[in-house]
Amino acid sequence: MITRIHLLFCILILTCCTAKVRIPNDVLNQNQMTQILWDLLKADALASELYTKDSSSLPKPKNLNLYQEVFSSYAITKETFDKSYTFYEQHPELMKTVLDTMNVQREKMKIKSLYKNISKQRT
Repeated sequence: MITRIHLLFCILILTCCTAKVRIPNDVLNQNQMTQILWDLLKADALASELYTKDSSSLPKPKNLNLYQEVFSSYAITKETFDKSYTFYEQHPELMKTVLDTMNVQREKMKIKSLYKNISKQRT
């Protein structure tokens, strides 16, 4: 009897540990989150570049304006993004997938750029 209870307990634990996390409807899916985070990083890079060219302005307002443009282009609000980001922070396995996908995108861009440079050198 005790062996059956132990077996049942082990199955219950395994089932709970391997349960797939469901992304709520009001949270951005992983693909959307990946694309939006990628665009926000590009907005940061652009704001940083603009700031170095115009040191009389502060970068933060430019970042916020660019962030708002990114949110608008995806038809979401800052609040939706913040809620989604918090959700992914609370689910590191999902956030890891998002970040890994972004890393793959970055690597593809590096390879494409390298290939383009090699092609230019050959001509």
